[in-house]
Amino acid sequence: MSALFSLKLWLIFVQRIVNTLYPANILSLFFLYPVRGKIKVNSGMKFILILLAVDLFIRMIAFFSGIPFSHRYLYPMMIIVTIFSGLGMLSFINILWKHLIKRFPALTERGIGVVVLLIVFFSYSGKALHSSNDKKWLKDISLLIKSRIVPGREAAILSNYDESRFVYYSGCGELLLFSPEKDFLIRRHVRYENDSKWRVESEGFDGFNHYLKSSSGQVFIIYRIKKSEIKPNTESFFPEVKFIGKFSDNRRKYEYFVFQKNERK
Repeated sequence: MSALFSLKLWLIFVQRIVNTLYPANILSLFFLYPVRGKIKVNSGMKFILILLAVDLFIRMIAFFSGIPFSHRYLYPMMIIVTIFSGLGMLSFINILWKHLIKRFPALTERGIGVVVLLIVFFSYSGKALHSSNDKKWLKDISLLIKSRIVPGREAAILSNYDESRFVYYSGCGELLLFSPEKDFLIRRHVRYENDSKWRVESEGFDGFNHYLKSSSGQVFIIYRIKKSEIKPNTESFFPEVKFIGKFSDNRRKYEYFVFQKNERK
């Protein structure tokens, strides 16, 4: 509940909405104001507005509940908003034509509309073709682990960062979470018939080491730490393992140290 009163979270949520809708849609919505009296709000329009409000409310609950939330979850809302931004774009084209016709009498409203639509089209195409790839580290870490997995052997990932895609991309069997700030508590995700929950696997640093020693399969450790908290000896932080790689998330200012359990000879 306290998350609803966090200004930082609200700013992040609004930023994601803006990034999803894209400036062209947002600017078009502003031009609905001059023609607000001409828009007929019939039963169909009311249904669309209610649908938009419900969709936004559901996304907002999901975001503030703390579950992983991607901007792509807002894409269905964009489809509905585009209906109204289209009306706003027609209003913008009409206003632009009335201002330009005084200087360029040969211009037609249809011609200006074609130019505006082409500009919007190419701006959207640029957004679609340009990939920020801000989580390149996620695939790079997973591919490193995948390259070191011995075919036919079980493999698991231990991480202090709950990211199930590590398992998906690497091909490991499961992801176990450990908490350095909670005496290296290890939790395993267990699925039941109608429920799923995290079960305590071991506690304490001794329990952490015991898990590494007793595990018969391959074990990889992904340790996430803020760049400001990195210590000189981080690469040799865990016993019973060897350091195999370091990756940076420059956008969020994190470093990911990857280790592999030493194999028994």
